[in-house]
Amino acid sequence: ATSSSASSADENSEEDRSRPKIVVIKTPEDHVKFLEEDDRLCVIKFYANWCKSCQKFGVKYRHLAFEEGDRIIAGSSSPVHTGEVRFAEVEYTASAKLCKSLKVKKLPTVHMFRKGEGKIADMTCKPSLFHLVEEEMHRLMEGGESRLLEEEMVVAVGEKSLPKPKEEKVVVGDPIAVTNNNNSNGNVTSTSFDGLADEIMTSLGMKEEEKVGTKKEKNSWFPFSF
Repeated sequence: ATSSSASSADENSEEDRSRPKIVVIKTPEDHVKFLEEDDRLCVIKFYANWCKSCQKFGVKYRHLAFEEGDRIIAGSSSPVHTGEVRFAEVEYTASAKLCKSLKVKKLPTVHMFRKGEGKIADMTCKPSLFHLVEEEMHRLMEGGESRLLEEEMVVAVGEKSLPKPKEEKVVVGDPIAVTNNNNSNGNVTSTSFDGLADEIMTSLGMKEEEKVGTKKEKNSWFPFSF
């Protein structure tokens, strides 16, 4: 019993000294390797060292990674706690080509991936709206489906443009209008098609009336029959 309690105490001590395991991705190969490691939900943060919003966002991201992801002790790669989600990060300046290939143009941005499905969430938001990232992640953890085809999972960050590294323009969130022509459950209804058909028929009817009206006007100039 003494040995068991000592072992338990050691494990608790390790967890107290643990930190979140956030994998650093620098190359396309790193990206692929991270996504293919296992079947857990993968969350990747894209940030830049010169982005102040990213720094505040990063504090909340590390806290989330500690709560839901793997934990390790400094100097060791073996987790002392295994989470339900795996976390990683990409620094924009050091991996500009990778970010460009993944179409990352705003910071901070978060991508979420599920093995066999690819990217299932793409979000850009300011630190004060980080709870939206948490909510989407938990929804996906519970088996929720991707909403990328239903709507853009994007949240406006602000209006300030950041410096332009090399030739790639990166801004801290210009406001983006989220458009969604679908109904509440994400499916296009027959009603929407009927409405479109009515608009087309009405337009054609108006054009036909215009033609008839024009013809009558022309005939009025020639009241005599020949």
